[in-house]
Amino acid sequence: MKEYIEEFLSYIKNQKNYSENTFKSYQDDLFSFMDYIKKRKRKKDVKDIKISDLRDYISDLIRYGYTSRSVARKLSALKSFFKFLLKNKVIDFNPASSLKTPKIPKRLPDVLSENLLREILDCWNPQDFKGKRNKAIIEILYGCGLRAGEVVNLKEEDLLKDSLRVLGKGNKIRVVPVPLKTKKTIYDYLTEKKKTRGETRFLFTNLKGKKLTERGLYYILKRVFKERAGIYEIHPHVLRHSFATHLLSRGADLRSIQELLGHVSLKATEIYTHLSLEDIKKTYENSHPRK
Repeated sequence: MKEYIEEFLSYIKNQKNYSENTFKSYQDDLFSFMDYIKKRKRKKDVKDIKISDLRDYISDLIRYGYTSRSVARKLSALKSFFKFLLKNKVIDFNPASSLKTPKIPKRLPDVLSENLLREILDCWNPQDFKGKRNKAIIEILYGCGLRAGEVVNLKEEDLLKDSLRVLGKGNKIRVVPVPLKTKKTIYDYLTEKKKTRGETRFLFTNLKGKKLTERGLYYILKRVFKERAGIYEIHPHVLRHSFATHLLSRGADLRSIQELLGHVSLKATEIYTHLSLEDIKKTYENSHPRK
């Protein structure tokens, strides 16, 4: 079973281009499942796993207090894994195909205000490589709505005249417009990079000139927002959510936002209409004479 899991992980990393976070989650989830199957079910071969084994596993997860979100993620890993095995003719039947994903309660993403982001970016004039790189990263996350994994995989040749060529989930390429201020910040950083770090393939590098990792990006973001805004908990997706929400509140249509974010379906983008509705409610409550 371990061999098949490692083959699957290699497949999602090298061919499907899954993010580091998703890869690590799937890795942990599948090896955890393997331990369960070996210890609780006394099975070592994937061909011996039945749907009843998977149902028992899910039931035990729920019984031990895992949230529906965590169970859904683990089930997603299992479904992808068994689908991979079926496709490669390791198994004749996919035992996970009929399992239903638990209903996950909708959670609205955190969003930073336009004023806060404007204050952070417009009042920041870094003079060295590190500062210019950090500002360029935040400008791209917010100005273009990219995922962390998409940012660290950007190459210099992905910078087009007024846009970015982005390699998204499932190796799908999309072209995203770059705002004027973001573009200026990127080229300011590139000028400094070529002076001090020379030519490198990837757009963003660490201080040693090597490709920046997602973990490195998280650290940069956390440090910048702590120092410049007194915010101690920040995630790259917050800037992506802010990008989408601010576009919607200024009149952009949902279909355009879907294309910019690289969402496969419109359903994934519809959460931002709930955020916009919350803003409308606040405005109504603060302004209506009959409140």
